[in-house]
Amino acid sequence: PLLGAIPPLNEADWLAAFQPGDEAGHELAPDVVPLVLALREERAVHAPLTIAGVDGVRRAIQATSLPLRGQGGRLLGAIALFWPSE
Repeated sequence: PLLGAIPPLNEADWLAAFQPGDEAGHELAPDVVPLVLALREERAVHAPLTIAGVDGVRRAIQATSLPLRGQGGRLLGAIALFWPSE
């Protein structure tokens, strides 16, 4: 599998595990990573980026991240949907 089984992760653990980078593979600052922006700014975000798979291979992806809300609009977390860039 590309990423393997992934348990829920906090922001720091997600950044360390997937090492998000720009399209050239340079490390991204957390404040421009779609999943982090979705959590911090509570809005949908889309961007091209690269991530490291569990096999250590960097892959170019497109990512869309969305905040997840519960009852009363309480922020529960965020979800990232991603697919290979072509």
